[in-house]
Amino acid sequence: MISRESRGLCYVCVCVLQEETAVVIVAMFLVGYILWFQRAQRKYEELCCCKSVINHVQQDPSLVTGKREWISQGRQRDNGHWFSQVQPFHIHVYSAFFDSRRTLRSQPQVAVIAVIDRRLSQQPHLWCRVWYNSVDEAMVLRAYLMPIGAGKLMADGIELVEHIITCHVKTDACVPVSVSLAWGASVSEMTSFRVPIELAQNTSSQQNLAVCVSTSFGHVDARRLIEWLEMQQILGVQLVVIYNHSVSPSVGHILSHYAHAVDLSHRPAVELRQTRAYMTDDVLLHMSPVINDCMYRFSAQFKYFAVIDLDEVIVPRHVYSIPALIESLSFNSAFPVALFTFRNAYFFLDIPVDDLQSPLRRNAALSTYLVHRRRLTASPPAYSVKSVVNAQACIAMHNHYCWTYATDALSYWILRLDVAPSDALLHHYKRCHLDAYLQQSGHCKYVMAATVVDNVIDKYSTPLAERLYMKCVMFNVTSV
Repeated sequence: MISRESRGLCYVCVCVLQEETAVVIVAMFLVGYILWFQRAQRKYEELCCCKSVINHVQQDPSLVTGKREWISQGRQRDNGHWFSQVQPFHIHVYSAFFDSRRTLRSQPQVAVIAVIDRRLSQQPHLWCRVWYNSVDEAMVLRAYLMPIGAGKLMADGIELVEHIITCHVKTDACVPVSVSLAWGASVSEMTSFRVPIELAQNTSSQQNLAVCVSTSFGHVDARRLIEWLEMQQILGVQLVVIYNHSVSPSVGHILSHYAHAVDLSHRPAVELRQTRAYMTDDVLLHMSPVINDCMYRFSAQFKYFAVIDLDEVIVPRHVYSIPALIESLSFNSAFPVALFTFRNAYFFLDIPVDDLQSPLRRNAALSTYLVHRRRLTASPPAYSVKSVVNAQACIAMHNHYCWTYATDALSYWILRLDVAPSDALLHHYKRCHLDAYLQQSGHCKYVMAATVVDNVIDKYSTPLAERLYMKCVMFNVTSV
């Protein structure tokens, strides 16, 4: 028999348990309701935002962008225009992109590619004014500066520095249409222009490898350019993106031919884009910005980008193509690799050609790569390296190296893999510059006294000699 006291105690315990259970249920309900309400509110804001953007663009796209071309396909290839102002600060913007790559961990952003006055970068407050729905309404977002170059002191005493300027947005459900930069605590001072915001170009299937070339200007040897373009295709590069600043008309003609030719997949092998001067003697300040434009513009279309110059070739030692090399190196890595760096090997063109370098293939005498086979030993790992970068990994590229990485890459990726010289080298074909660079007369003669013959290029000799000869005949540049 249970005593009266025991029954009373059990009754109290049951009541307490029921009350606690009720509190837990109510608390769970309230938490669930709050979460549901927050999600619904965010979704409503996103839908309203997207709806207002669509309605506004349909009513009058020119009010938002100033150029209808931006709405449908972004900057045209032949449009090298920079958005510029010089008062109160020099601000020159090449392009802006909406970046929602998965490696940002659900933190989409607007990336502005610009060259700005160093005094502006020292302002205590810098902002982005981002437009979604109308000219008169903008979202004000904190701007973050990421240098991508060493800058340059101009003739008027102004120091200009290359930057990526990022502004985090709240949602990737809809894309803002334009952006301006603002400064000061009240956000009242802003650029006199608004830059259209572009999306990465997309295709139905992602390709392996593109090459981004920095600004091309001045004298470019036509025959060596043709050989370089043909060699990229032989090595498995699916698109070469070149930004023309001021090459000669004859070289421009060659590049235009490649840009209008299509391969077996009906895609051009070269995309020729333009970048125009925004002030006197500014060409060096175009280099890092256009590489970043290339990276953002094609990040959805390609898995990797090689960032090299027109006198450089990444040459695998054991496999045939660069994509095969990257696949092999990635397979042997436990984690994703953000950046593959390649040791520099100088094939100086003023090293005398001897019998050991004599090309055996017919028409090989037209080739710089097949004739000049003597090189210096590979440079140290940190000297003049060039890279292949994962398209998901980098936020801000220097000329040939990533300076700022995406969140995922910083968390668990291998940021840099130094490719062993036994796996691949960066072949660098140029006249020796070390006397002038080091200000040491006779240094070139000293280093060129100790060279090695490198015949790894032999495996490409047949297709390279044949393709080079056909194109040299086409462009009438057969003289050696």
